[in-house]
Amino acid sequence: MARAQKLLTPVRLFGDYSDLTDQSWTLTVNRSGFIIPTRTVTTGSHSLTEADNVIFANAAGGGVTVDVYNTSSNAGAMVTIKKIDTTNNIVTITTEGGDSIDGQSEFYLQAPYDSVTLVTDGSNWYVI
Repeated sequence: MARAQKLLTPVRLFGDYSDLTDQSWTLTVNRSGFIIPTRTVTTGSHSLTEADNVIFANAAGGGVTVDVYNTSSNAGAMVTIKKIDTTNNIVTITTEGGDSIDGQSEFYLQAPYDSVTLVTDGSNWYVI
């Protein structure tokens, strides 16, 4: 059993957290002690920001579209998107501008619990 630890030093989160009205954010501390911001999204369209690291997409109520942010000043950025429901509803991942995901403008998560990790080189997103 893991022992609970208190966070003793202030932590600064980078990114725009100003509009959290339709988003469910959680800060999770992994086994290495890193804080991982996670967000759950549901039916509809959602634009990611540079603050997003892990997205849980719940498509139980219908399809979900996740728009990854522009790669142009974000070389090395990484985001993981996980479909967390058992339906056949699709999670569609789209790009901004002329960016692509492994050469395509869209990527799909269809099977229950599918996931993808994307990394950008500053020009496009790549599936890891």
